[in-house]
Amino acid sequence: EAKLRNLAYVAVGKIVRRAPQLVKKDVALVQKFFDAMSKEDPETRLGVQESLSLMANAFKDIDPSCQSLMEALIMQNIEQVVLQTNGDVKDQPQSRLMSVQYARTVFPSDHIPSRYILLLACGDTKEDVRVEAMKALHIAQTKEKEIEKNSTKLPPPKLPKFTDMMKYISEKGSLRVKTQNKYVIGNYTLPFIPATYEEMILYLHMCLSQDSGQIPDMESLATMQTQAPGIAKYIRDNLQGDNSIQTYFDFIKTLLSAVSGSSAMYCLVELVAIAPEMASQIVSQTDWMKNYMFSSKDDLKEFGSQMYAVVICQQSKDIIKDSMEELMKNLNHKGFEVQMGSVIGLGYLIGQYLNDRSQSCTMEVDGTSKVEEEIKSIITTCLQKLAAILLLPTESNVSLKMSACLSLGEIGRNAQLLLPSGGGDDGEGEITKLSIVTSLLKILKSGSEPNKPKQFELHMTTGEALVCAAQGRQSSAARDLWTESEEDYRNRVTVKETKVEWYLESLLNKSLVSSNPHLRQAACIWLLALTKTCGPDPAVQSKLSQIQGAFMRLLSENDDITQDIASKGLGLVYEICTPEQKDSLVSELVDTLMTGKRVKHDFKGDTTVFEEGSLGKSPDGGSLSTYKELCAIANDLNQPDLIYKFMHLANHNAMWNSRKGAAFGFSTIASQAGEQLRPYLAQIVPRLYRYQFDPNPKIQQAMSSIWNALIQDNKDAVDKFISQILYDLNKNLTSTQWRIRESSCLAVNDLLRGRPLDDVVDQLPELWENCLRVRDDIKESVRNAADLACRSLSRASIKICDINYGKLGEKATRLVMPCLLKHSLQSSVSEVRAIGLSTMLKISKNAGPLLKPNIPVLVTALLEAVSGLEPQVLNYFSLQVSSNQKDLEKLDSARIAASRMSPMMETVNYCVQYIDSDVLVELVPRLTDLIKSGIGIGTKAGCSSFVIQLVHHCPQDLTPFAGKLMSAFLAGLSDRNSSVRKTYASALGHLIKVAKDSSVEKLIIKLKSWYLDKEDEAARHACGLTLQSMCHQSQDIMKRHATQAVPLAFFAMHEKKP
Repeated sequence: EAKLRNLAYVAVGKIVRRAPQLVKKDVALVQKFFDAMSKEDPETRLGVQESLSLMANAFKDIDPSCQSLMEALIMQNIEQVVLQTNGDVKDQPQSRLMSVQYARTVFPSDHIPSRYILLLACGDTKEDVRVEAMKALHIAQTKEKEIEKNSTKLPPPKLPKFTDMMKYISEKGSLRVKTQNKYVIGNYTLPFIPATYEEMILYLHMCLSQDSGQIPDMESLATMQTQAPGIAKYIRDNLQGDNSIQTYFDFIKTLLSAVSGSSAMYCLVELVAIAPEMASQIVSQTDWMKNYMFSSKDDLKEFGSQMYAVVICQQSKDIIKDSMEELMKNLNHKGFEVQMGSVIGLGYLIGQYLNDRSQSCTMEVDGTSKVEEEIKSIITTCLQKLAAILLLPTESNVSLKMSACLSLGEIGRNAQLLLPSGGGDDGEGEITKLSIVTSLLKILKSGSEPNKPKQFELHMTTGEALVCAAQGRQSSAARDLWTESEEDYRNRVTVKETKVEWYLESLLNKSLVSSNPHLRQAACIWLLALTKTCGPDPAVQSKLSQIQGAFMRLLSENDDITQDIASKGLGLVYEICTPEQKDSLVSELVDTLMTGKRVKHDFKGDTTVFEEGSLGKSPDGGSLSTYKELCAIANDLNQPDLIYKFMHLANHNAMWNSRKGAAFGFSTIASQAGEQLRPYLAQIVPRLYRYQFDPNPKIQQAMSSIWNALIQDNKDAVDKFISQILYDLNKNLTSTQWRIRESSCLAVNDLLRGRPLDDVVDQLPELWENCLRVRDDIKESVRNAADLACRSLSRASIKICDINYGKLGEKATRLVMPCLLKHSLQSSVSEVRAIGLSTMLKISKNAGPLLKPNIPVLVTALLEAVSGLEPQVLNYFSLQVSSNQKDLEKLDSARIAASRMSPMMETVNYCVQYIDSDVLVELVPRLTDLIKSGIGIGTKAGCSSFVIQLVHHCPQDLTPFAGKLMSAFLAGLSDRNSSVRKTYASALGHLIKVAKDSSVEKLIIKLKSWYLDKEDEAARHACGLTLQSMCHQSQDIMKRHATQAVPLAFFAMHEKKP
């Protein structure tokens, strides 16, 4: 019964999914199934769960009258606790999981009650319920990102309005505090468990972010902070005087009073920073803020310090002074966390104070108060103490030094350091701006690893820092990160003098032309950061062509990271340059991609020619990478010319690096440069198609990225340029470079799969010839790729050489068959012969009458192949039993029988029906030559069998040629193999049916003279077999020639048996 119920539940679900209109208003059905979840046994419960899942979409657009019922049902199951008769609690995670699915599926993304239900599920004890609930809550922002990325015009999913959602959660929270669902921790009572509470805060932040016109981004707290200025503007413009912000503040504060949490703390700091009236409410709670400042968790420590700074800086200058002094004293505190918290707190407090002071225009020297002078003195002392921390030994003070770096950076971001600039005449131990920079550089160098250049993140951070330094106060890093956007800051601040031009020239003229590849890589990253940040700057605009040239040179570097960064740099240059410069950039990239040419480099002794380890080690264990080391090894080996070989190899390597680099750059701008690239498509697409199959995975990946960026519809593009692509592949299949041959073979294999070849039939013979040639390549990987190409080409040829294709099929057959006959069956390579023969056999069956022009060559080639493809072991067996005539005859008979069943003989017999007098004119001379000079018992037996078929099929057409064939078979009667003699005798017996009487008479006279003149028993036996066959096959004809035949037969029958 349980199994039957299980099937019935699933059946209901499937019916409802097919016919949703049957149950659209029937919430009772869902209720019944939810109830069954708690009553059924575990196995049947899975069936109920599957059925509920199948039915969910049927209630998507539920009537408003039923909506409240559905809400109540889902809410009931989310929080349900079913008590059994004995009082035990029975957990039902499946019911809660289904409730989450219904809340997600049935209701729209801005439906407040269902979002509340999902938020409750985020605190579930079961992980799968929590995960599904979070997916449902964050699906709106995920879809918005996808829509933005794909630029589709569909309206993005909506979140509830912040004010409405806040009000709903607040009302529900005030009710839950009075029920058993409340959460008690210490002296605090929360309406929700902490996990649910924190998720609610984050969801409210998402709603607030969307209301401010932004796409909610909750990937990290750092990305959330980028949206703070937009939220600040929205609150100032729309929510002044609205109680929802106060409710939101109280809501967060309630949680943080009881439980600490990074996300909630961030939201509180953001709110305090963008809404000053909130700061005044927690002025008295400095001890509570300090608890966070001195927390063991780094993120809480940082957020606590930021909040402390914002709150304190809104107080009087005396309070600010006292706070600074207190934190400064804590720098000597025994507690390590207090020390670190004080270091970070000082950074944020001093930075916030200096920022507020610079914006409030109270910087007049004459009007400076005594308190401000004291604060200034304290700041200078703090800076000296923070700078002193940088000089501590790194091993035992890593965290403290990191905190000091953060603090000094925060202070310097907001204003100039209140320290002397410093110079060459500084005293020992004197703290100046220069000494701080020197200390920071020492830390930077001490953490670097010169033998491991992959320090991408470090270079990126360094590049951003250098750009900020070059811009000075113009840098957007100097803004208030909470309340001012980058655009607003740029519009507000104008700085006449910057160091951007000097910094750019330094990069272009020194760092980027260095012989050290690590420095070039770092400079490339720094130039990218500069171009990205300062694109509109006049200094950058005036040197765009030089920047473009620098990035183009860097595309030919050996390092993948450098190539990738240079390509991104070219993309940035392309965005900000003029139309003329765009045309020039595209033209240069296409040229590099097609030819692999690169900018000339001057070689010095320390110039790196090969990557470390790519040539192995020198005899003494040294490296072989720089020009100097290569010259040394050439001299040691007493082979000076070896250096030229090294340089040729390096040039080949660099050419492919240039192509790969151009591919990186190309993929970056391909999507933007549609118009500029259109004239080059016929030139680019064939090369690009082949490059996608390069044996080097990195080049393959780079070229594929271009293809994806450049080609919108892969199938249409290939179909459009298939002729040019195949021409390029044909040309490169026999290239001198193995990697080009291999990539061409792989490209042919891909190109011919499932595509119509109507436009490229003329290229098939050349393609066959080249593919078969490469099938015997010296390199194994090329041979394997060629095998794939030949197989694909075989399938394509078989398909198109079909009578159903009409004139196209006739043309294809006329072109392909002679090529295969010439280049495959005559080859000395067994694999080439096999693929050619297999293809011809299959084409023969499809082509039908189209084979007619090729039959003479085809048939003779197939008859030769009968013996050629016979297993060699049969020749070995034949040799072993040659001493025993009876065994040899049995073996030969078996070989002949097997050859007649071979695919070659099947095709030969199939071709017979298309043979007429026109074909015989060319066929008979070839056939007679094969009968006379053919090798192998299979070929000889096949010839006789084929002639017998011709006698039956076209006797009249064969009559003029019967004499030649009889002469050939007659000569074969002297063959050493008795089985061959039998087959030739049988053929002669059939041939006299169509031969002239004079030819028959000559045959009998010849047999008579052989029998009487030759002493060889085998010859006499052959004569007897021939006469016997003639009598059996053509009695009427033999009667006409009885006067010649009967005396011989009478004489022979009285011959003594040996």
